[in-house]
Amino acid sequence: MAETKQLGSDKSIRHWLILVVCCAASLCGVGLASNTYGVFLPFIVQDTGWATSQVSIFMTVSAWSTMAFYFVGAKVLSRFNTKVVTVIGGLGVCIGLFLLSTVTQVWHLYICTFIIGTSLAFCALNIIPLLINNWFIKHRNLVMGISYVFTSVAGAIFNPLFASLSVAHGWRYTYRIAACIGLIYVVLALLFVAGKPSDVGLRPYGISESEEMKDVKDQVEIKEFPGIPAKYAFRTATFWLILLFVVTNSFCTGFNQHGVNLGVTSGFDPVKAATLTTIGMISSSIFKIVEGRMSDSKFGIMKTAIVCSVVPLIAMIILIVAGTASYSVVAIACFLFGVGIAMTQLMPPQLVRDMYGMRSYSTLYPIAFMAMSLGTGFTYTLHGVFIQAAGSYMGSFIFNSCCYVVGIIVLTIGFKLSKSAKAKYWREVGEAL
Repeated sequence: MAETKQLGSDKSIRHWLILVVCCAASLCGVGLASNTYGVFLPFIVQDTGWATSQVSIFMTVSAWSTMAFYFVGAKVLSRFNTKVVTVIGGLGVCIGLFLLSTVTQVWHLYICTFIIGTSLAFCALNIIPLLINNWFIKHRNLVMGISYVFTSVAGAIFNPLFASLSVAHGWRYTYRIAACIGLIYVVLALLFVAGKPSDVGLRPYGISESEEMKDVKDQVEIKEFPGIPAKYAFRTATFWLILLFVVTNSFCTGFNQHGVNLGVTSGFDPVKAATLTTIGMISSSIFKIVEGRMSDSKFGIMKTAIVCSVVPLIAMIILIVAGTASYSVVAIACFLFGVGIAMTQLMPPQLVRDMYGMRSYSTLYPIAFMAMSLGTGFTYTLHGVFIQAAGSYMGSFIFNSCCYVVGIIVLTIGFKLSKSAKAKYWREVGEAL
C-alpha cells in the first residue's frame, strides 16, 4: 500500500523540461524522419535511376516497422530505464538517416528505413504519451497537444529546408544534415528524461489537486495506479469501439496527403495546389492545442471528439455540395478538415487514459496507436484508387463523410458503455484484481 513519506514538489521546472523533451521527440522523430520522406523521393529517383514505385516503398517499410514495434516499444520504455531506452532509439533514428546517405542499392533504402521506423517506436509517438501521463495530471491533454504540434511544425520547416539543401548540395549531404539535427533529441533526452517523477524526487504535476489520484498522492513511488486492468479492458465493448473510432478517423486523415493532387485535378496551378496541404497542416497545428485545452476543461474529451468530428464532416459536405471549382471553397474546406487531422495523434492516448485510467495504460495505448497507423497507411492507397477510378475525389468526400458519421456514432455509444465498464471493472490502488 501507500508509503507515508512525502515526495517533493508537484510543480517544478523539471516538469516543463519533460515537455521540451516531448516537443523534441515530435520534431526530431516523426517530424524529421517520417514527414520528410516525400521531399527526398524525386531527388533519389533522379540521381539513381531507380523507379519511383521502388523507392517509394521505403516510406511503407518505415511506417509498418514502427507499427509493428509500437507495443514492444511501450512495454520496454515502461519496464526498463526509460532514459537509456529512448536515447538508444534516438541514436537509431540518427544512424538510419545517416546510412540513407550511403545507399547504393534500392534494397539498402528498405534496410535503413526499417532501422528508422523501428527506432521511432522507442523515441517518438510512444515516449510522448508515456512521459506526459507519468509526469502530468493537470493540463495533461493540453501538454500532449503542444507536444504533437511539432510533428506538423517539423514538416513545415524541414521540407523546404531539405529541398533547398538537396538542390544545392545533393540529397546524400542533406540526409547527413538530418542525422545531425536528430541528435538534438538524443542530447535533450540524455540530460532531462526520467521515466517517472519519483525517479528524481518529484510528483506528477498537479497531483495534489486530483481527486482521481487521491489514493496515490502521498506515495514515495507510485507503483500502482487506479484504473481498469488490461485483462478486463479487452472484455469491454468500449475498447473496441475506441479502436473503430481511431481507425475511421485515420481513414480520413490520410486524405490530407492528397491535398496537392486534389488541387491539381481541380484545375489549380501547382503553387496554389501545394498550399492546400499546408493549410491543413497549419489548421492541424492550431487545433492540436485547442483540442488539448478543450479536453482538459469541463467540456471534456467526449464532447471535444464529437465536435472535432462534426467540423471536418462539414468540410466534406461543403466539397460534395459546392464542388472543387472555387479555390476559396476548397481552401476553407481544407482548413476545417485540419480539425479532424489534429485528432489522429491526440485522441488515441487521450481516450484510453480517460476511459481506462493509468492502471494498464502502457499496455492499452500502443494498441490504439497501431489501429491509427493501420488505418492511415491503408487510406493513402484507397484515396488513390478513388481518383484513378472516377477521375475526381468525390468518392473520397463521400467515404470520409461516412467515416466521420460512423466515428461519431461509435464514440457516443462507447462513452455511454464506459460508465458501466468503470462501475464494474475500475480498481483503486491496492484492490485485488
